[in-house]
Parts: sequence; C-alpha cells; structure tokens
Amino acid sequence: MAPRRGRAQGAIRRIPFAVFPVLAVVGFAAALYPAWDEAGRPVETRSIGTVRAEHDAAAAAETSMFTPGNLRPAIDAVLALSGDEVTEVYVFDRWVQVTAPTSPGASTTDEWQYRDGEATREGASLIQPEPEDVPRELFDASEIDWEDVPPLFDETERLTGIDDADDPMLWVAREVWADEKPGEPQVHVTVSDDYHDGSVDFSAGGEVVGTYGGAPGSEAAAAEGEA
Repeated sequence: MAPRRGRAQGAIRRIPFAVFPVLAVVGFAAALYPAWDEAGRPVETRSIGTVRAEHDAAAAAETSMFTPGNLRPAIDAVLALSGDEVTEVYVFDRWVQVTAPTSPGASTTDEWQYRDGEATREGASLIQPEPEDVPRELFDASEIDWEDVPPLFDETERLTGIDDADDPMLWVAREVWADEKPGEPQVHVTVSDDYHDGSVDFSAGGEVVGTYGGAPGSEAAAAEGEA
C-alpha cells in the first residue's frame, strides 16, 4: 500500500475565506480588551469613543477661526472682495463676517463672509447705518494684527472662568459716540456656557480694556464686583 501523503513541514496552511470576518471581529475585540503588563496589572487602553473624540477635536481645531494661523487667511480672502476699509468684523468659530461700504465712498453697507474655505458677498446689511456715521465707523482692517487675535479668545476664557464656551464670538469695531471723536478699533470677545456669560474688551494691541460678567470667582466677576 502506498504511504499516505502528509503535509510538507513548513507548508503554508490555507485559511477558508469565511474565517476572515471572524478573525477581524476577534482582533477588534482584543484591541478594546485591557492589556496586561508583565506583573499582571491591567494596562490602560483607549476606547474607540475616545479615539473618535480626539479625532473630531483635532479636525475641529484645523478649521476653527480661533486656532492661530487660520484667521489671517480668512480675513485676507474677505478683504480681497470687500476692500480694507470696513465698519466691523465678526469672527465665529467656523466663519467670518465683514461689514463694509457697498462701494468706496458709499453710505450704505454690505456684508461679506468667509465660510467653508470660500469668501462671498452676501448682499445688503440687515441694519443700515445712518449715512453720517459710516465715515466715522470705518477703519483699515488690514492694519489689525490678526495673527495676535485668536489667543485673545483663550485669555477671555481664563478671565471669565468660562471654559469650553458655547458659540464664542469676537467682534472688532470702533467705539463711536455722538459728537465725539471715534475711538480706536477694539476687540470684543464674548463667551458663555449653560450657566454664565461674560465678555472682555481688548485694544487692537491685545491689552485688556474692560471685563464684564463671568463665572463666580473669576477675575472678570471680581473686577465687576469692585466697580
């Protein structure tokens, strides 16, 4: 009788295709199951939820206007359409809005936006200024050091004691009072959460001009209590 043929030593075993999904599930579960070190103590592992949250936070930071390096290109893109002479600039987490004369020398204003990587003209401002106020409100937005503006958001959170603010907003404009010479442009930052709100006014150079509101125990709240 001929001897039975055996598998040659070292030959590769073929794995049925249907087994691969099972192996994938087992590998996925093993990645989530706590690892153990040589002493038998559990080693901390990160869950899929944690990894996803970290990824989402990193992606949000890449597009946030409050991330250093993101605001200046957005402002430049809008000013290329609106012109440098503007009456106000609003900065939100994901977009920028600029109000400027409809055309050079006009007493009416339009709005321009930067959103999702594109600058666009949105049309007439919802609230039109008094014609005589426009020249007094104008300032050259290209002269603002926009690279230095995003850190003012972090400083506002610190001064107001409001971390992880909901819908933060930054506003740049002149203070214009009747029959008075217009002041220099100021940066106003407002933050809020479910329980408190606060704001800080800065000079265009980043110096604190005034604080309002804030969480109890914060520097802003203490300053308002002393006023």
